[in-house]
Amino acid sequence: MGDQWIEQMQIDRLPNGRDQSFYHVLVEDKSVRYVAEENIHILYTQPSSSLMRLAGKYFKRWDPETRRFVSNVKDEYPDD
Repeated sequence: MGDQWIEQMQIDRLPNGRDQSFYHVLVEDKSVRYVAEENIHILYTQPSSSLMRLAGKYFKRWDPETRRFVSNVKDEYPDD
C-alpha cells in the first residue's frame, strides 16, 4: 500500500510495522480486510456456521486436523 494508507492506518505503530506481510482476509461479517501478519491468529476450533457458509464460496471444506480451509483451486485447475 502507499505511504498515505500506511500513515492513515498507523502501520509504523505496530510492533513489526511495515516489515511484515499483509494479507487480504475474508471476515465473518462478510467484509474483506487488509491485515498485518502479526494480527492473524490460528483458529483452533471449527469456524462458525456463518463463516463456513461464506468460506464455502471459496474453499472446498474445513480440515480440522490442519485447522485450514482446503482450496478448490486444484479441482478447478487440475493440470496446474
